[in-house]
Amino acid sequence: MAKRHYSKAAKLFEANEFEGAIREYDAAISADPDYASAYFNRSLAKALKCDYEGARVDAERVMQIEPGSHDAPYVMGVIAEHEGKTDEARTWYEKALAIKPDYESAKKQLHLLELPWNKQDTASEFDLVSEGQIRSLAFVKPKFGFESVVGLEHAKEELFTDVVLYVKRPDLFAKYGAKPARGALLCGPPGVGKTTLAMATAKEAGVNLIVAWIQRVVDMYAGNTEKNIHAIFEQARNSMPCIIFLDELDGLGLSRDKSRCNGESPGMALAVNQLLVEMDGVEENPDGLFVIGATNRPSDIDPALKQRFAKEINIDLPRTGDRKRLFERFVSSTPHEDVDYDSLANMTQGYSPREIRQVCDRAATLLVRNEHETGVSGTLTTEILTTILREDRSGWQTPRMSSFDTRHEDLMLYS
Repeated sequence: MAKRHYSKAAKLFEANEFEGAIREYDAAISADPDYASAYFNRSLAKALKCDYEGARVDAERVMQIEPGSHDAPYVMGVIAEHEGKTDEARTWYEKALAIKPDYESAKKQLHLLELPWNKQDTASEFDLVSEGQIRSLAFVKPKFGFESVVGLEHAKEELFTDVVLYVKRPDLFAKYGAKPARGALLCGPPGVGKTTLAMATAKEAGVNLIVAWIQRVVDMYAGNTEKNIHAIFEQARNSMPCIIFLDELDGLGLSRDKSRCNGESPGMALAVNQLLVEMDGVEENPDGLFVIGATNRPSDIDPALKQRFAKEINIDLPRTGDRKRLFERFVSSTPHEDVDYDSLANMTQGYSPREIRQVCDRAATLLVRNEHETGVSGTLTTEILTTILREDRSGWQTPRMSSFDTRHEDLMLYS
């Protein structure tokens, strides 16, 4: 009975019908609670559906049933990577290699983690947050610079002049009486790499970087959000030269008129006021403090706040040639043969760099499952990637815009 459900699940998995596969794996596990392969494959299916917690539980169960499994630690590493926990992912891949030293998939993932555009370490301190109030945030220490950014020449030039060059050659600014812009607003859809550009800028300039994610700044209790904003700017002022990167700025700097129309509490308007005060302070006492904001909804940002950002830089979706380079980059760590990058680029009009990477990750995960099932090493082909893309397209709820390729040619590699 268990094997019958397992076989059905395998067919559904191959067809990318992950929900149905999970149900069949559930039935197989109900029939045989120690069915390690069912747990393993269910873990992969959950990971592909972004249920990382469920995937982790299943992978841990595999390790309980089969302590010598090298596949389960590998999957734990994949899950950790998807969650952005690179250090944890590295540990799991190393554990898989300790069990099976010739495990090529784990070797390749470890190699990929060491590539410059995937490395972003934090200093030894941790985020200190107590009862909704930020005491300090860990400084992010990127290990990749503009060399890992493809395209976006205009954006890189602007940030190089206002941040990198000012930090390294303040004498030139003094000589010519020039004043660099203290704030830049990066505007673009999700997944195009706005965060990557901010990190690359910090690396090039050799300055501290504070990444303020909106969920860490906004707090439900009155006054805490304003205190958090002040704490972040105060920490930056005490650690200059420093860049403050305000991610998802539209969530923090929503237009005060829109806040009132949406029936939000006055607290958000007060938070915007506090941010305006802090930004004014940057202009009045500018030495070594820079603010970079990111948004995919610039029209929602309070007009007064937008004025504090002297430059608005558009980061748009990649054009055909850059999509080709993205596939080449993301496929490079997976065994592959005869991949038609031109064809893949033509199929992915309207895809962001993040979405292209997710397609490549899904294809690599399918190879992991196949080797676990058959014991035979596989290679990534155009056919595998094309199948995933066609199924992805068939699942779209709304058609993507057909005019994406007429936009800017600039592109940042999403890391």
